[in-house]
Amino acid sequence: FWGLASLVASADVYVGTATELQAALQSNTVIVLTSNIHVSLVNAEDLGFTAYYYDDEAADDTGLLWHRLNSVVLDGNGYSIIGSGQSRIAIISGCRNIAIRNAHFTGGVDAVSFGGALLITSSEGVHITNCKFSGNAAVGTGPYSGTGGAIAALSSSDVVVMQSTFVGN
Repeated sequence: FWGLASLVASADVYVGTATELQAALQSNTVIVLTSNIHVSLVNAEDLGFTAYYYDDEAADDTGLLWHRLNSVVLDGNGYSIIGSGQSRIAIISGCRNIAIRNAHFTGGVDAVSFGGALLITSSEGVHITNCKFSGNAAVGTGPYSGTGGAIAALSSSDVVVMQSTFVGN
């Protein structure tokens, strides 16, 4: 999966804000953080994102949206992606060949269903390496809620996590 970067045709994109990161996700490229990223609560439907989840509310409020992406590398470059404490940090849905490395995910909270930092659903080849997950929570009250304080992988998702740490999730 480290060779995944060679699958990407365009040059690296350097981002320093959540808005820049969200825009870069659509470019199927190598994305490198240049600072800590603060992710705000957004309504997924406002960004044109719709998907089926076990709980319809799961898609309503989130941070970053990775939907139907192929061959994207996110290199955190040692920086943090910080949740608002009001929503999960990201939904990764219907994606293929995603590499996330060298990032710290903190402050993601999902009060409805799954995955405080990341909810990964219907995705293949998601590789998370050398990342830290701390202070994330899934605290909902439904029948499947509270699953995956840091990461929840659903709907036959293929996710590999290596050389990463989980603290206080």
